[in-house]
Amino acid sequence: MAGFRLCIFESRKTGRRFLECVDKTAKERLNQLNRGRKDISERTKAQRPYKLVYSESYKTAQECRERSKFLRNEKALMNDALNRRSGERRRSARSVSNDRRRSERRRKERRKSLKCEIRI
Repeated sequence: MAGFRLCIFESRKTGRRFLECVDKTAKERLNQLNRGRKDISERTKAQRPYKLVYSESYKTAQECRERSKFLRNEKALMNDALNRRSGERRRSARSVSNDRRRSERRRKERRKSLKCEIRI
C-alpha cells in the first residue's frame, strides 16, 4: 500500500517526542533515525536511539500534514492519543502543580492547627 504515515517517535535517551509524516514504512524511518544518516538533523541525531510510539496511515500527504499540524497545535491531544494506545494515563503539568499547591496548603493548615492546640 503506497501511502503516508504519521509517526510519533520518542527518544529513549531524553524521553522527548516528535512527530512527522513519512512516505516510508514506520520501521524504515525508525531504522533511518537510529542509524543517524547524513540527511538527519543534528538535533534529531543527538537524541538517538528512538522508539516508535504511535503511527497512523493516510492516503495523501495533505491529510497526513493536516493531522500532524492539528496534533502539534494540540499537544495534550497528542499525549491523549498516545495514552489511549498504551493504556496509561499521564498527568498534565498543570494538574501536577495544582496537586502540589493543594498538598502545601494542607501542610500549612495542619501546622496552624497544631500551633493552636499547643497554645491552648
